[in-house]
Amino acid sequence: INNNENDNLPATPIGSLIPNLINKRTFEFKINEEDISLSTALRRRIDQLTMDYIYNIIILTRSEQQLSERTEQLRREGLFPLPDANYTSKYKWFSRLSASPAGLRLLLRSLPLLRRFTD
Repeated sequence: INNNENDNLPATPIGSLIPNLINKRTFEFKINEEDISLSTALRRRIDQLTMDYIYNIIILTRSEQQLSERTEQLRREGLFPLPDANYTSKYKWFSRLSASPAGLRLLLRSLPLLRRFTD
C-alpha cells in the first residue's frame, strides 16, 4: 500500500506482513523452552506488531470487509484476539476494544478521526 499522506510507511502490500508475524511466532515457540525472558520479550513484540498491523489496516483501508478478513486470517494463525496484557495503556485499550466485533467497528470509525486531530 502506498499512502501519500504518510511517507514513513513502506510501500508494501498489507497482506505481506502476516507471514512475518507468523515467522516470529514460530521462532518464539522454538526458543520458549530455552530462554523464558527472551520468549517473553518476543511475545510482547509480536503482540505489539499485531496491534500495529490492525491499526494500519484501519487507517489505510478504512474498510470493514478488509478488517474482518485480516483479523480472521490473524485468528487462524493464533495471533488474534490480542492477549489482555499491560504492555502500554494504548495496547491495553486497543486489545480490549478489538476483542469484540462492536469494539472493532468503534475503532474502525474513531481511529481515522483521532488521527486527523493528532497529526
